[in-house]
Amino acid sequence: MKTSTSGPLRYILFSLLAVTVLACASKKPKLLMFEYLPAVFEHEYIESEAKVYLVNDPKRYQELLDELKMKQQDRETYTEYWEKNSLLLIYGGTRPSSGYNIQTDSILATGKSLAVIATLTKPGDNCMVADVITYPVQLLSIPKSAAQGDIKFKLKTINKACR
Repeated sequence: MKTSTSGPLRYILFSLLAVTVLACASKKPKLLMFEYLPAVFEHEYIESEAKVYLVNDPKRYQELLDELKMKQQDRETYTEYWEKNSLLLIYGGTRPSSGYNIQTDSILATGKSLAVIATLTKPGDNCMVADVITYPVQLLSIPKSAAQGDIKFKLKTINKACR
């Protein structure tokens, strides 16, 4: 009597293939919904590059503002956000004049990481701007469940055309 090992082997290979396909599918980036939060900040001078900061609690939020030498003018505490949400502070860095703006294009969640894609708009050569140092900032709320792991930040820069 002949026994076939191809049946069990085929089942094991098929199972491994299914697990691999499911694992790859779960790492497919998902577009993450976010909410813009109104916030107005005062800044002391600080030399800084553009960065994104993830904040999970009010204590860390205040520490971050102190670190960046920022004070929130409207004194909003976002207390209703901390239980189910985290904040993302999209910081455009130190800029040499007015006319700079930062806008979040999308946030992608992939497994345990986030990819934040933003655009920094800067004034074109023929734009009239105030000669003051500025710090473009955007504050966002995201679901706390997505606020884990590494954050990758991609900042695109475009020139604003002025007449």
